Amino acid sequence: MSKSDFLSRLKGRIEERNDAEAINHLAWGYQLGRYELTPNGLKAVDLYIRSGKLGCAHSYFTLGDAYENGKLGLAVDMEKAVHYYKLGAVAGEHRSRYSLGRLEGNAGNGKTAVKHFMISACIGDDDSLNAMRISHASGDATKDDVLTPKQRMQ
Repeated sequence: MSKSDFLSRLKGRIEERNDAEAINHLAWGYQLGRYELTPNGLKAVDLYIRSGKLGCAHSYFTLGDAYENGKLGLAVDMEKAVHYYKLGAVAGEHRSRYSLGRLEGNAGNGKTAVKHFMISACIGDDDSLNAMRISHASGDATKDDVLTPKQRMQ
């Protein structure tokens, strides 16, 4: 399938079904200039917001990352980054949850960070499990906190 055929099908899914995943994929295309699209960060932002509202949690992670790091033509805005990470985390996006934990840890809120890492580790996020091990070494997490969900069930 050619790039233009793929793009046409993607846009068809959006027009016919208002498909959140297709909108997220189109946003990614504008973000990186894929599928013969001209890179357009602000168009990508609009599409990520639309996709998130329709239920694509990954879009919220991408928006949080963009606001945290000044990507997609956005200025760094930590309040908006946290807002979008929270939306993603509530929807089950593990990288959003990890990012909240990382930000809490960086702010000196180790116990709150551990709570975020625990949730994300239970979803299967290896970065969160590693962060839990570091939190244990610093005294913010107990040995039981660091156990994987599988180990806790034994």
